[in-house]
Amino acid sequence: MTSPEPTLPASVLSRPAPLLGPTAASSLLVGGTCLVGGLNAWSAWHRLAVGADYTAGVPGIWVADLTSAEATGRTVATVYVLAMTAAALTLLVWLSRIRGNARLLGARRSRRWTWVLGVWFTSCALAVVLLYLARGGVPLADLRVLALADTASAALQCAAGALVVVVIRRVTRWQALPSA
Repeated sequence: MTSPEPTLPASVLSRPAPLLGPTAASSLLVGGTCLVGGLNAWSAWHRLAVGADYTAGVPGIWVADLTSAEATGRTVATVYVLAMTAAALTLLVWLSRIRGNARLLGARRSRRWTWVLGVWFTSCALAVVLLYLARGGVPLADLRVLALADTASAALQCAAGALVVVVIRRVTRWQALPSA
């Protein structure tokens, strides 16, 4: 038997969703993504340096060094994609909860902080595109451009990530209920 009536008691339906878990997880994962982004930029520069040294015939640089630099880059890229995915999912959970709470609190929709989250998601999309471009064999001349782009992407993502954490904290504090 189905009915349009909610199956939960009204007292349960009118409670705001807890924000502590999604707030902490989102903040930590956004910060962790920024750190892994910096590590990814380092690995791009490392690949460039090893490739340039190998091409220049520097003694002691072998094919194994190239393979190792490439494997390091791929491992860091995989961790980077996983960190971005986890951060994006926790941000979506946090967004869902604050929207529901805002409706319960009767708040008007504010678009100011939406720009900050949009910039962070855009920087993640840029990083994914760069990782896609770097996955194949990249010529040595293009490795410098890729390393510069990775560095710029990591810097943008860290700046946007810092703003996202500030927004997360402010919105969570705004929606915090006074203790009874």
